[in-house]
Amino acid sequence: MIIDEKTFEALYELKETQEIFLSGDIIKFIEPQDELQKVYLFECITLYKNSIRNRLSTSQLVLKQNLQLVKKETILLETLEQLRIESEAVKEEKNRTKEILVLTERDKVSAEQQVEILKTSKKLDILNRGLLFSMIAIFTIIVSVTLIQTAFLYKNLETDQIIGNVFNIYNILLTGLLTIVSSVLGVKIGLNNNKEEKTV
Repeated sequence: MIIDEKTFEALYELKETQEIFLSGDIIKFIEPQDELQKVYLFECITLYKNSIRNRLSTSQLVLKQNLQLVKKETILLETLEQLRIESEAVKEEKNRTKEILVLTERDKVSAEQQVEILKTSKKLDILNRGLLFSMIAIFTIIVSVTLIQTAFLYKNLETDQIIGNVFNIYNILLTGLLTIVSSVLGVKIGLNNNKEEKTV
């Protein structure tokens, strides 16, 4: 391929004024007609090859940067996945801790109820012993008074005054016994009701 003189002059003027050169594989097919064209085409080929090298180098750099970005993205995704797993583990641990706290609170309430039940049982035991002791004492007094009265009757002694006193003692003792029994039973029923409310 041959470039005519006018075309070459125009191309050369672009090179001198604006530093614009021919580019592309077409340069290989141009046959220089003189030394000036030969030098010009050599410059064009040299610049074209440098341009290709620069573009190739830039492409390799961009490719390398892209590979680095992909690697960083992979590492970032792995890190995010690890953080997600750790976050779920923390949530599970938090839920387990909440369950343990709830169970601990229940155990605490149950222990407090057991303590109250034991206290109530001790109070009931003390009341039962007191009631038993009172009944034994009153029964002993009644038996003693009855024996004394029988002895007086057996010896034919004056018993009118004694019988009146004995009946008075019986009345007092029975009234006291009924009062004690009713009081103890009332307290016992109240404690049992309180105990049932706490266990519920």
